[in-house]
Amino acid sequence: MTFFFCMLIKKFRITKEKEFEEFFGQKLKAHGGRNVSTASFVLKVFPNKLSNPRFAVIISNKIDKRAVVRNKLRRWIREVVRLNLKEMKSNSDCLFVVQKPVLKLEREEFKKEVLGLLKKANLL
Repeated sequence: MTFFFCMLIKKFRITKEKEFEEFFGQKLKAHGGRNVSTASFVLKVFPNKLSNPRFAVIISNKIDKRAVVRNKLRRWIREVVRLNLKEMKSNSDCLFVVQKPVLKLEREEFKKEVLGLLKKANLL
């Protein structure tokens, strides 16, 4: 079975270092943000002033040393998000932090866990 990936367009991505810094320390709580987590992911969310949600993914070298594996996981998350953008309720900035147990997940389990995390954060 093959999967077709499209890029998540730039207006739905968080790209600047300054924007990433808002997710850490006291800045997240100051913006009214919250953390939602599962065994494989942590989702940091806070409201933005834009007309659309934005997403970013952080995967540490500790998860896997190979960039191929980290990039595959990043593409999988972005694809699940892209396919569900129309159902997104709120305009929020979201940061996925990937944890080690994600390597044990198959593609369908991965998709269910990401969707469950988005629902738990009241984004779907």
